[in-house]
Amino acid sequence: SGSCGNAIDDAGKFAKLQFTSTGRPVIFYQSNSAVKIAYAAEAITSSTYTWTCGVVESSGATLGAGLDFVLDSQV
Repeated sequence: SGSCGNAIDDAGKFAKLQFTSTGRPVIFYQSNSAVKIAYAAEAITSSTYTWTCGVVESSGATLGAGLDFVLDSQV
């Protein structure tokens, strides 16, 4: 787990949303310093979500331009 970011860090640029086969939302996005992933522990039918966040790449502020991702059957 880790920080999902905040508005001060411009979290959310280039955001992409997908859902796992069990309906859990997964978001890839960029903050000012890193490309991050956030995924929910609950399915889309939940009224609230517990998010787990992590850094995917942290070597530059323009990494997220053109960001895309695909989930496979392992998630």
